Amino acid sequence: PVGQSMGGDIALHLAGLLQEPPLSQISLEGNLVGDDCRFGSRAIVSQQFAEFLDRGFEQLLSPATAEASPGEALYPSWLEKSDALALHRSAASLVEWSDSTQLLTRFLSGTERKIYFYGERNRDAEVLGLLPSIEKIAVPRAGHFVMNDQPKAFYGHLSTFLRISPP
Repeated sequence: PVGQSMGGDIALHLAGLLQEPPLSQISLEGNLVGDDCRFGSRAIVSQQFAEFLDRGFEQLLSPATAEASPGEALYPSWLEKSDALALHRSAASLVEWSDSTQLLTRFLSGTERKIYFYGERNRDAEVLGLLPSIEKIAVPRAGHFVMNDQPKAFYGHLSTFLRISPP
């Protein structure tokens, strides 16, 4: 399974439902520990749902700043397709799971090949020190959305990990 950000949580849960263990686990800054929620999900759940619905959700949909990376610039248009209640509840669940350290334990357990991609701008993330035996790839000049910020570099590294020829 492959998962990015909140999708990392989903990929770990789905991998646990497979009848056979996956061949690999690929995390693109997938949530593993509480610190991974420091910007998005934790900010969402710091608001009661009524407050989030009244103004918090709208703030997330605000256009990106000029300094935004390509992935950050796309984020509002992705969220626009979300239901506010589903987003708020998903964020609450993600914070709970990330704080529990169960996601980190799931990612570290098992014998399948694993890799953790992160944007070079996030090289100080706490989680990197908690993955000593996992291959980690810093995508140069990228932030949280490595696959959008630097697609050529990211997909080149991914194809190397998967041992396939890049497009």
